[in-house]
Amino acid sequence: MTDTTVSTGHTSTGITLDPGDNEYVYGTAVSTNVAGGAEVIFSGGTASFTVVSYGGTEVISSGGSASFDTVSYGGSVTVSSGGVESFATLSMGGSQSVLGGSAISTTVPKLAARPMHTVEIGARTYCMVS
Repeated sequence: MTDTTVSTGHTSTGITLDPGDNEYVYGTAVSTNVAGGAEVIFSGGTASFTVVSYGGTEVISSGGSASFDTVSYGGSVTVSSGGVESFATLSMGGSQSVLGGSAISTTVPKLAARPMHTVEIGARTYCMVS
């Protein structure tokens, strides 16, 4: 179990989060592999090209943002009120829950095995099926 904090003005690249590991992002996280752990993006934090799978979770809090996520194999992303996720791809059992935040240009491939896309009333989402 490892906790990693990416401070404002700092960047992490290529970290793998195994079950029990956590990454708290106030700065920038690039190419994180969330394979059972958790990545939490706080206000002012950004994450890009994250792969969320195998029970891993990503939470985008108010003022945080994520782009170009790939969510599959039991991975899940939660976009909280005030958070923004752009250009995510859900496939093979991945899920995205938009709870008052915004999800822009989420792609759900037609052949994906049971991806899940949940939107709460008051949230904004723009989803496309490819």
